[in-house]
Amino acid sequence: MMTESTQPTPNHKILAIEDDPEVLALYKSYLQRRGYEVLSATGAREGMSLLQLNPDTRLILLDLNLPGGMSGEEWIAWYIAQGQKTPVVVASGKGDILTITKGTTGPLR
Repeated sequence: MMTESTQPTPNHKILAIEDDPEVLALYKSYLQRRGYEVLSATGAREGMSLLQLNPDTRLILLDLNLPGGMSGEEWIAWYIAQGQKTPVVVASGKGDILTITKGTTGPLR
């Protein structure tokens, strides 16, 4: 049986890139109660900076609809070009799954 951990887990950082403050607060509340350190960015460029400052980040939660001139798809293209290996979970209100594949090496199969 798994139980919720309230003790911080070393090197378990999650970066959430989300412009909706309510969604961001939900991520932080849920994940922090489970012992994760949550880094939060409200835009793509802020997310880039946080990732570069925290290379030990273990997971990225990414919204596709981001303000500031860089979309989530463009952020993914930048991320892939950097050779990054940290898993990215796309959480977005966009309805077209093909949108997620822009900037990658090809369509999901």
